[in-house]
Amino acid sequence: MKKIVVSVLGQDRPGIVATVSNILYAHGCNIEDISQTILQAEFAAILLVDCPSSCLDNLKADLKQALEPLELSVIVRTAASPPKRGAQPTKPLVVTTSGPDCQGQVARVSEVIKRAGGNISELKAVSHMETDDPRFIMIFEIDFPASLDHAMLRRDLEATCRELGLDYSVQHREIFECINRI
Repeated sequence: MKKIVVSVLGQDRPGIVATVSNILYAHGCNIEDISQTILQAEFAAILLVDCPSSCLDNLKADLKQALEPLELSVIVRTAASPPKRGAQPTKPLVVTTSGPDCQGQVARVSEVIKRAGGNISELKAVSHMETDDPRFIMIFEIDFPASLDHAMLRRDLEATCRELGLDYSVQHREIFECINRI
């Protein structure tokens, strides 16, 4: 068995997950993890799959044959190895921002995160344009090095968010999850 990553992109329609998962099943694959979303009308899914090595070429061909007529793109590649145990400890934080939508928000805030040594594990960014006060909300889940300089991160975020007209918060991931469960 070999771990592979299957990415599917294209216009949303009913049955995409069923089509992909049935092809994987027919080739003896096991889906270990899946993340799927719809951005406006665009479907995006990424699957981590345990796949018999002998069927990889046929699997790629069958996925393309089934998905290309539906105007869906598919990429199949070998999965990266998981991080080794004993890797550097991290501190999981959540950074949220909210404010008027303007060009470059994701780039500017993610640059701050990069400078602090953070690795973004999840990002959700959504426009709420239907209200009288349209807002663009971003939620970054980030693994920072345990040695993170919190004061420097907050100063850098404060300066960047002030320039962009954004409110922001930084919370430990567990606190964020508890507060948002209530």
